[in-house]
Order: sequence, then C-alpha cells, then structure tokens
Amino acid sequence: MKKLLIFCFSLAINHLGFAQCSVSVGPDITQCNGNPISVTAVSSGTASEDSLRIVYDANQGVSGLTGAAEVYFHSGVQTIPFGGWEFTIGNWGANDGLGQMTSLGNNLWQIIIHVDNYYGYPGGTSVNGLWMVFRNGDASLTGKNDNDEDIFLYTSNGNTCDFGGVTGADILGSEGSYLWGNGATTQSITATQTGTYTVTFTDGTGCTSTDEVYVEFGTGSIVVNLGPDSALCDGQIITLDAGAGFASYEWSTAETSQTLEVSLPGDYAVTVTDQFGCTGIDLIHIETSVTPVADFSYSAVAGTTIEFVSTGSGADVIYWDFDGDGNVDETVYAGVPVQYDFGAESVFGVRMIAENGCGADTATQNVLVQDVGIEELKTEIGFSAYPNPTANNITLSVSNASVTVLSIEILDLQGRRLMRIAATQNTHCISINKLPLGLYVLHVATSKGIINKRILKL
Repeated sequence: MKKLLIFCFSLAINHLGFAQCSVSVGPDITQCNGNPISVTAVSSGTASEDSLRIVYDANQGVSGLTGAAEVYFHSGVQTIPFGGWEFTIGNWGANDGLGQMTSLGNNLWQIIIHVDNYYGYPGGTSVNGLWMVFRNGDASLTGKNDNDEDIFLYTSNGNTCDFGGVTGADILGSEGSYLWGNGATTQSITATQTGTYTVTFTDGTGCTSTDEVYVEFGTGSIVVNLGPDSALCDGQIITLDAGAGFASYEWSTAETSQTLEVSLPGDYAVTVTDQFGCTGIDLIHIETSVTPVADFSYSAVAGTTIEFVSTGSGADVIYWDFDGDGNVDETVYAGVPVQYDFGAESVFGVRMIAENGCGADTATQNVLVQDVGIEELKTEIGFSAYPNPTANNITLSVSNASVTVLSIEILDLQGRRLMRIAATQNTHCISINKLPLGLYVLHVATSKGIINKRILKL
C-alpha cells in the first residue's frame, strides 16, 4: 500500500507568513506473531499563541449595521488609563479586508486576533485595553455604544466592557491535535486488527496533514528478491544477494549468510526471516552461457528502407549502428528484425553488436542502398551504362532529352568519392583504367532523380 502524506499550507493568524505542518505514522506493518502493536503519529507544525476573540452585536447601541453584508473592526490600543487611541489598525472607508469580521448570524460578528502581533507595538508595551468602532466596507454605516461613542474593552481587567454589545474572551494557544479514523484523539493508538489506520493532525494555526498505515496481523510473508534468472559464463563466479536487514538467512546449500557465491549452474533458493518471525522465500535459476556470435543479412523493403535480420547465435540483445557514426540507432531483442530508412542511395557501413551476459561480438558489412524504384527511373529517362564489366572505359547515356545530367561520380563501396566527372551532356565516356580491379558505384544525379549503378573493373 502506498503511503499518503499531505502537506497543508495555511495563512497564519498573525498574517506574517505561511505555516507548514506534517504527520507520519511510518511504513506499513506486518505483525506475524499476532500481538497488538502500537502505532504512533509523529508530527510537526506551528503552535498557536494565546488570542482574543471579540464578538460584536450589531443589534445593540447606536448602529447602522443591522442587516449589513459586511462589518469591519476598526481599532487601536490604550496604553495608559483614560488615554486615547494608539497603534490604530484599519483603513477607514477602505474595503480592503483589514479588520474584516466573520458573521455568526443574527447580526453577530466575530474577529479573532493575537493582540501583540495584530497591533505591532514594541515589546514591553503595557496595554490597558482596546478602542473600537465598527463600520461597513466604505464606512457609510457605523456601530458605536449606546451614547454613540467609541467602544472600550478593558483587556487588563478580564475583558470587561461597559457596552453590552461587545464581549471579549481569551483563547489559549494549542500545540495541535490528532484525530484517528476510529475517533481516537491521542498521539498513539493500539492496532489489534488487520486494516488501514488513518490519522489527521491539525496544528495550532489550523494547518492539517493526513497519513495512513496498513497493519496486517497473522502469519505473513516478507519479500526477498534474488533478481531474474541469470547465465553463468565459463569460469565465472556470481554472487547472489538476499538483501540486508533480515534476522536470519537459510540457503538451499545450507549456507546462512546474506550472500552466496555460485560457480555451477542449477536452482538456488533462500529463506529469510525478519524480527517479527515473518518469512520470505525466493528461487533463482542459473544456467551456463557463452559469448554470442554476431552476423546478419539484409534485404530491400521499399524506397531506401532496408530490413536487417540477425543470423548469429547466443545473443540476448542486438544493437544496430546503420550510418557508421559509432552511435547506436536501434536496440532490439535477439531474433527481432529491424527496418531502417537510410533516406538516400549510397554505400553505408552497417555495424551490429550482439550481446549477452557473457560478452559481445561485432559484425560489419558495407550495404549498397538503392531506391527499389530505380529500374522504373532508368526506363523513364532511358539510362544505360556499358560495357559492364569493363577494363578501361564505361559509357553512360540518358536518352530522354527532357532530362538533364547534373553530376557524375565514381564511389568505392564505403561511399567515398574517387572520381568526379563534369556533366556537360547526356552521354559521357568515362575512363576508369587508373582504378584498381574491383567493384565500384557509378553515382549519377539527374533532374529526375539519382541513379546508383554498380560497375565491375576488370
């Protein structure tokens, strides 16, 4: 079961920043011996500081706020008895949310503040009480006491007020609280049955985070993994590893260590036991193998696309480099044919690498790529090259007068240009008597397309 951990960001009461909280009950648990187990939530968050809740009754006093859609708390502190307003908070007539109260219904409005942070006065300031006036957003309507005067709350004298329409109450700060899915509110619970146990932590600022753990009771199993079946090359020794952290190990060879060195093919099993008495078992098959042999064949498909097939032996994976740049262009499992579009007619050095767990082998061939539609092009433009084979000269001709010969080149089988002949007309006699005996490519570019023709020098 995946663990679920949610981080919650909430605006802190003092409006100075964001609070972050988290809770974790650890990884899923398998209790093989069936005994109850304690699950503990580990949390982090921000504790709330002591706050003051002020409730205003718009039905009382001289008030135009009965039935108002919004009410603002415009206030300041009194630092000396009978003193005036100081450290005033609120932008009179501005509907900017500063000091906005929360409706409790029936024309009752509430705001909760942390006095020190809300007014921002210097540390050590003595506060006798709070001055306040209530208003709507644009201050066209106000609420005051019965004498249409500013209202005063004696915070230094038990939050008393001569005006009955305002009450104040202290709210003690909190480190946070826990709520489990079964209704428990303690930090730890005792799990006695298989199932998912969920807890939600709420810190002092109201930020919440939830986590869950799956507990399984009874005879359980644990996971041990020796990896996939493997091949053992001649003279090789491989090490099987059952993984760290188990209380005990027992191999089918009677070894009791975490690892086992293997030099012979066969089946090997290990049984592991954890601290709770849970057991797990895994089996691996080891067989012999040899270094692969690389070889391949190819055939034209369409256009300049060629299909390649591995004809070697012993490979698990085949890597293909079609353009001879040393980079792998295609990776396939052994026995899977692969097609590649070279995009042009030429001679390409194709490299195949056959690989298995014992090593690798490479095969390289020069592949002449010709568009499979070249015969139709030859017919269309009236192309011919003769004699072929030849000892000294070869004549190429394009009989279609609407076609222009653009360039003529002689290439070797690696695609390297050996000769370039100026294309001045549609018939050319080319001397190749200086070339060594062998096979070459006559590369002719025309206004209708490119023709590659293999020629043999005798």
